[in-house]
Amino acid sequence: MSSEQSPEVYPAPTAPSRLGYVPAGYLPPPDPRLRRRRWLLGGLAVVAVCAVGAAATGLVWYVVRWDGQPQAGDRLLTLQARDGSGNPPTAAVLASTRSILVERMKAAELTRPTATVVAPDTLAVTVAQSDGDRAQNLLAAGSLTFRKVIDSVEDQPAAAEPSCPAPAGGPVDPAATHAAVRASLGPAYELAQAVTDPRQAPAAPALAGFETLTCAEVAVLPPAVQFVVPGVSCAGLDGRPPGALTDTRAPTFTACGQNGTKYLLDAVVIDNADLAGASSELDVQDGWQVSLQFTGSGQQKWTELTRSLVDGVEEPDVALVLDHQVLVAPTVTGVITGDAVISGGLDRQQVELIASTVRFGALPLTLTVASVGSVP
Repeated sequence: MSSEQSPEVYPAPTAPSRLGYVPAGYLPPPDPRLRRRRWLLGGLAVVAVCAVGAAATGLVWYVVRWDGQPQAGDRLLTLQARDGSGNPPTAAVLASTRSILVERMKAAELTRPTATVVAPDTLAVTVAQSDGDRAQNLLAAGSLTFRKVIDSVEDQPAAAEPSCPAPAGGPVDPAATHAAVRASLGPAYELAQAVTDPRQAPAAPALAGFETLTCAEVAVLPPAVQFVVPGVSCAGLDGRPPGALTDTRAPTFTACGQNGTKYLLDAVVIDNADLAGASSELDVQDGWQVSLQFTGSGQQKWTELTRSLVDGVEEPDVALVLDHQVLVAPTVTGVITGDAVISGGLDRQQVELIASTVRFGALPLTLTVASVGSVP
């Protein structure tokens, strides 16, 4: 008989029966023989620690081990992934999106986060049920931009919410959609183009039809028309398909804030590429706030932006825009040569997303929640 011991053999990962797929990063349980050895070594280590620390203070050690497998009752999100044109993604881009999403959830210290590719255009995300809402908030693409505020006006919500169905049948042709919208609105569209101040817009009958547009139709309107027409509400602007908002080169942009304000914004001055780091904290007086650190060129852009607002004649406000929503639009009262400290009205989920976006980058794909359930 040979004196050599047979090598340790680990079982291959198997799909947990209640999920139907192997969670990414899942490790199978270790060999029982190794477990016994680890218990023996662990027991000796604990005895040694207790012996050393008994003369000073009592120490209690808690060891929590998670094997990478979701638990029954965890939140289960099925996500459909699309690129900026509304097409299914490549395998490489989907894998990159999965990795960034996992890092975001880990950085936010969510419990038991997993993200797994389960189909060529589908991700399955699991997390503890108590962290389900926070995980869902981390699904935003995370495109951060700084823009000058050209003008702002109070939103006038429509009597009925606009229709915002998920795009079906492939990507929408913006040019064809715009032509159809312009034809359906007729004279009202031509009149809207002549309006320069939303506070002096004609009465509703003259601009009838805008309030019935779907979110996809609102998305193809020129930014100036979106801003000046009262019938284009924040509900329609917020519901615009993500793919319609990927062009950051446009000279103007209309977006809404959380305070029921509609903003007409100037071109992008600073974006994700100009940011080097971010940190967040809960301030006793100002609530949740995030401090943004810039790259060398980004710092120069930020300083010049604040100088132009202070020295210029325009409204001295700058908007921090996350994807297509204005998070905050503070008034700049002096030239800032350091970090941008953003506070006022932000919640924990928003500062977590901002910090994760700066640290790990924006998601290269748009993720839409196809279903929400629980791990059986």
